[in-house]
Order: sequence, then structure tokens, then C-alpha cells
Amino acid sequence: AEDFTNVRLTRIDANIDFNWGGAAPDASLGTDRFSVRWVGQIEATVTGDVTFVLAADDGARLWVGDTSG
Repeated sequence: AEDFTNVRLTRIDANIDFNWGGAAPDASLGTDRFSVRWVGQIEATVTGDVTFVLAADDGARLWVGDTSG
């Protein structure tokens, strides 16, 4: 089983819009077998519904508040 409890990198991302392809989020990480977690607030630039899109080859989970989707 994977153990994603050890934090190896912390940073602030002004925008969350990434396509790492075959690369890693940071040169200090391997190109495979990593997880990413963002914690904080999202500021919508318009009023109304907001759509979140996730794409991953090994799985993804989105939590907004106490709701997963």
C-alpha cells in the first residue's frame, strides 16, 4: 500500500492549472508515485456555477468543503 503521509514539498500556487505529462510537479520529486494536495481557498472570477475538472492516469479525488466528488 502507498503511504502519502510524508510531506516532501510545500509551496504556494497562484493558479491551479497543471499538465505535468511525464514530468513531476517539482524536480525534487520522481516522475511517478507522487500525490498532490492543495489546501486553501478558491476565488471564482465570475458569479454562478463553477466547474472543477480533474484528469489523472492513476486516480484523482476532489474535496470541496466536506463534499467529495
